[in-house]
Amino acid sequence: MSADLHIHVMEGVTADDLRCFNAHTLSSKYFDMNRRECDTNYDCRHWRAIIDSPQIWVGSVSWLKAMLLEATETYVPETVGKIAALIGEDEPIIDDDLIAKVREAFESTNDTSYSIADVNDVIAFLEVHRGKKAFTVSW
Repeated sequence: MSADLHIHVMEGVTADDLRCFNAHTLSSKYFDMNRRECDTNYDCRHWRAIIDSPQIWVGSVSWLKAMLLEATETYVPETVGKIAALIGEDEPIIDDDLIAKVREAFESTNDTSYSIADVNDVIAFLEVHRGKKAFTVSW
């Protein structure tokens, strides 16, 4: 089972939206099985805010296979792994430094069978949203 990593922009999204959206994600800093407000319901206002936020696809990945088979190099393209670590849930500001680090992540080799985005499309997206906060979601 694979997923798609996207960079999202904190436009119309609050910290509470992120907390609700990630409440049932095991690796999330917002993990909270007691939170039942939405229970991963696509009609939830928190989920809707995330879904409707500006976003761009970074690449495909299989986090589960990588973990279960202990084979990150086979199931996680380096670019995807680096961007997930760089942005994640930390909400960094899209600035020259972040854009340079994202560009650098795309210089990594992709020794997996998973696809990654065109670097120029991702950089253009980040330029449009310069000055705003970003986060990633694996869909």
